[in-house]
Amino acid sequence: MVSCILMASGHSRRLGRDKLFVEYRGKTLLETTIERLVKAGLDEIIIVYRDRRALEIAERYSLVAVYNENSELGQSESIRLGIKSADANADGYMFSVVDQPFMEVQTVEDLLELFKKGEDKIVAPVCKGRRGNPVIFPTDLKGELLALEGDTGGKTVIENHLDRVNYLEVEELELFDIDRESDLDALNRRG
Repeated sequence: MVSCILMASGHSRRLGRDKLFVEYRGKTLLETTIERLVKAGLDEIIIVYRDRRALEIAERYSLVAVYNENSELGQSESIRLGIKSADANADGYMFSVVDQPFMEVQTVEDLLELFKKGEDKIVAPVCKGRRGNPVIFPTDLKGELLALEGDTGGKTVIENHLDRVNYLEVEELELFDIDRESDLDALNRRG
């Protein structure tokens, strides 16, 4: 079983507004991401949030929702809260972000399938040498994930275990993420 932790408590400082609620094709980026994860058949989806609007959306999809009262501490706090809320029988933790509108359901399914083939491996999407999200970590790395501090994500853990990473080649567009206003402009040009 894989517990998916949806990282939804960031501050979107580079964008200047909360990217969770940016609309694309009639839905917020948060709704688009949740629907993708639900369709991929994940065993458990936990959303770590800071804005009540995210909780309201999560409740519509019957997700486990965890409030991050210390979101200013960065990604490590979301990772910690998500892992501590995950099912004790989880074999792995998938960390998903909200700002990748072109990630395919099939890709999430393929990542899960690749993880099942080697549950002691980290699984990550990659394109032209660039790693992206979502990433699945086996539970034996739980201690290292919980020890992260500040605005540090799983990249540090991956770098410590490069010999344990299985990559899934994906289309470049799937790794497109929204961090700045220019990214939103590019998104809107795609219609």
